[in-house]
Amino acid sequence: MTEQLKYEPELIFYVGSALLEGPVWDESNQQLYFISISDGIIYRFNPETTELTTYLTDGPVGAAVLDNEGKLLSAEKSGIYRIDPETGERTFICQPNKDDRLRYNDGKLDPKGRFFIVE
Repeated sequence: MTEQLKYEPELIFYVGSALLEGPVWDESNQQLYFISISDGIIYRFNPETTELTTYLTDGPVGAAVLDNEGKLLSAEKSGIYRIDPETGERTFICQPNKDDRLRYNDGKLDPKGRFFIVE
């Protein structure tokens, strides 16, 4: 008979956000990225140190992914941005959404490095 591992839930941090989603694991740095849509924040969590880094966005953020160079691509109400996770420097890329009533809701990077987003 094999021994079963038992896991107990543990609160790691609490920020009071109503909706956290879009987890992305950074394998090379062993860190977790996720977003708070309504708060307009991208979080980076280091489970080893429990350090939490925040990146403020320009309004609601629907997705954040790591590109092939380790930079964040962020789909925000005002457009798509590239963010350097080390410095926080933001670079506007484009705004494919021309309808102010819509916002981005999700996004993923495909194997070729293309950022697919959904409104």
